[in-house]
Amino acid sequence: MFALYCIHDYWHDRPLPLRCLLGALSVTAVEFVSGLFINLLWGMNVWNYSNMPFQLYGQICLPYTMLWFFLCIPAFAVCNVFFRLFGTESKPRSRLL
Repeated sequence: MFALYCIHDYWHDRPLPLRCLLGALSVTAVEFVSGLFINLLWGMNVWNYSNMPFQLYGQICLPYTMLWFFLCIPAFAVCNVFFRLFGTESKPRSRLL
């Protein structure tokens, strides 16, 4: 969530689809690196996407990256709430939608 907050904060003036794409790629990258350690290196086998289309080493797959694209929309709405509650910067904010 912190990575999504940073994307939303830094790219607040960019179109929502671009922020969602960056968010989805960030979450996928974190999942891939985590999967390399947790599943492959330590052998914990927490998740396995080997049976999914367009997968990479069973750790990430395109369908879940696309799902994260759409999940970024409510996640950025939560980021707006967090900023209103805890934000201290005075720069103008764009609305989520």
